[in-house]
Amino acid sequence: MFKHLLKYYLYMVSLFFIGRLLLFILYFENFKDSGVDYWLTFIYGLRMDTIAASVFLLIPLILLTLSPAKFKYFVDKFLKYYFLVLISIIIYIENATFPFIAQYDVRPNYLFVEYLVYPREVFSMIFADYKLELFIAF
Repeated sequence: MFKHLLKYYLYMVSLFFIGRLLLFILYFENFKDSGVDYWLTFIYGLRMDTIAASVFLLIPLILLTLSPAKFKYFVDKFLKYYFLVLISIIIYIENATFPFIAQYDVRPNYLFVEYLVYPREVFSMIFADYKLELFIAF
């Protein structure tokens, strides 16, 4: 039971690490002379990734520990789709980070979510300007 949670924790942390590593490589010129120990980025990033993964694993942990054995089939089915959606969202967010940084010079923040109030404008801009990124995310 907990092996599955550990497996999904490692999947999430790996996806976050790959995204951070690619950002590190792409934007290395921006901060190489800043005097900051940029290798700490990966240590602090692991800490933040662990916090995020732990939050995402809270629902499965509760379901796996508190559900009766007779609901095992339904819990397994739910968790299968839960992790499918969760991993898909993580991949999407990691892919969306690159054009967001190119546009705003920061990682996705409150603007990323705030503009979702205007779906027509956001989606028309995305479809017009980011066809390759959408294809990659898909």
